[in-house]
Amino acid sequence: MSSIKPLDSHSVHKLCSSQVVVSLGIAIKELLENSIDAGAKRIEIKLKNYGCDAVEVIDDGSGIREENFSTLGKKHSTSKISTFEDLVSVTSFGFRGEALNSLCHLADITIHTRAADAVCGTRLVFDNSGTIKSRHPLARSRGTTVCLERLFHTLPVRRRHLTDKMRLMKEFSKAVNLITAYCLAKVGLQISCYRFDAKGYAFGMIRAFQKICHRTVLIFYQEPLTCCNCGLQETKRLHLTTDFYLCLHAFDLSNPGIFWEILPLVSGLRVCPTTM
Repeated sequence: MSSIKPLDSHSVHKLCSSQVVVSLGIAIKELLENSIDAGAKRIEIKLKNYGCDAVEVIDDGSGIREENFSTLGKKHSTSKISTFEDLVSVTSFGFRGEALNSLCHLADITIHTRAADAVCGTRLVFDNSGTIKSRHPLARSRGTTVCLERLFHTLPVRRRHLTDKMRLMKEFSKAVNLITAYCLAKVGLQISCYRFDAKGYAFGMIRAFQKICHRTVLIFYQEPLTCCNCGLQETKRLHLTTDFYLCLHAFDLSNPGIFWEILPLVSGLRVCPTTM
């Protein structure tokens, strides 16, 4: 019987990274939430070959300042909290500093970014440990673009699972439904999602406008919706006001979407098949 030995740190980190990012949808979710945390008003998501070949998330947020470049892809490096006690006041999606580092271990990552006070943008290419291996200036507006290529290529079994056509379609569908939930949850944010085929042709999947009524109609191709502002009964601990958007002629509870502020809590939403 083989003796028990500790794994090397590289293998441990690779295995742990696969538990942080477990699917195509989660990879997109992490980048989408980073863009929202950066104060973006417009986010564009591009999926090449249904996301199997590449995922690109473009935002007009605050960008990344130069002094943060070196720690950007490092494990447990974050600007959201300083100590464990800060968790009680955290207001952002991400705060653990794991997402980008995990993605570096699972994919080839390139980041284009420019902060508001920067003279020009910067192109950063990361290796699988989260260390910058090349850096070049570039022209771009304020914001950040993150490109993931060959997701899960460091995990052969997970990569084969993603590249299988039937499984890829399921992963892609789940990813689009997840993006749809954020389109509906975040008011004042425009989110667009496009799929590019092998020839480079673009197919619009989701285009969300500022007003939630408009984006709901656009996403689901329904008749104009009725909006009801319903105040729940006040108790000693809870006082909520909620908005309901119901399609009058086809209302049922099979695919509800429930959101707390900008976070999807329950999302059984399905995008109209004609948009796929």
